[in-house]
Amino acid sequence: MRIGIKAARDEAGLKQTELAKILKVSVNTYIDWEKERKPLPSEEKAIELATACGFKLSQLRINYVTVSKS
Repeated sequence: MRIGIKAARDEAGLKQTELAKILKVSVNTYIDWEKERKPLPSEEKAIELATACGFKLSQLRINYVTVSKS
């Protein structure tokens, strides 16, 4: 079962402000991701978020932008 960003952050014992600082984004940007208003900008940022919370990307339900390699 995959969990959302908020559940992962809660499990890690982090506040929104703390995780935003770790990810080097504004708190508003982080909140948009957590509330699924906007996707994360890349798979790398999604991995960074998962790692900061102590999870693997495959364990989380995260929307992120993918770039097709044509």
